[in-house]
Amino acid sequence: MPPGPDRHAVAARVAGEPKPRDRVVESWVPSWLAKVLIALAAGFFCALFGDASAARWVNDIPRPLRFFTQIAALFPYEDKAVLEYRAEGYDCQQQKFVELELRPYFPIDDGEKENRFFRTLQFYHSDRTTMRALAGYLIVRYNEAALAARSHGLSASPIGGVRFSSVHIPLGEPGSPVARFRHLPLASFPESYVKHAYYTPESQREASCRELGQ
Repeated sequence: MPPGPDRHAVAARVAGEPKPRDRVVESWVPSWLAKVLIALAAGFFCALFGDASAARWVNDIPRPLRFFTQIAALFPYEDKAVLEYRAEGYDCQQQKFVELELRPYFPIDDGEKENRFFRTLQFYHSDRTTMRALAGYLIVRYNEAALAARSHGLSASPIGGVRFSSVHIPLGEPGSPVARFRHLPLASFPESYVKHAYYTPESQREASCRELGQ
């Protein structure tokens, strides 16, 4: 029989091997930083849960940070209507609202539902500060174009205010054909489809028209 292993050699080899705890890989992150990261992760998951459950306290989170928490329950309910948005200007001469052509003022993705006007109304229709800023932008830009047209002998009436509306177009029953997006005039929709989201107050419209000499 071949000789067995030398017990003294085996014991010496085992004694020279590192102990199991000596082979544990330790993190390069300092312990204090690890605790901070764990707290941030816990806060992030709490914010995810709060946003998904529509908790009120998530409204206090700054918007740039809350953006990263809006990934859960994005579409909890089925759509029953297609949403489109329109803008009307208060014609100072006719003294009524007329639909505005928005493509010159929102050239990015113009003529599509992803244009900047649609996106702004989609996410900020209840934010009065944003709506007033959007209204001011449209009024100034439209009136600049109207005055420029007048200087060239063209007929153009300035506007004293705006009105933003959402159009709710029913989708129909599941399985029924859905028409492709096509921009239609606001007047072509029944009044029951149209809901006004924002409008310039009447007193402000009248004052603006007087300032414009209308």
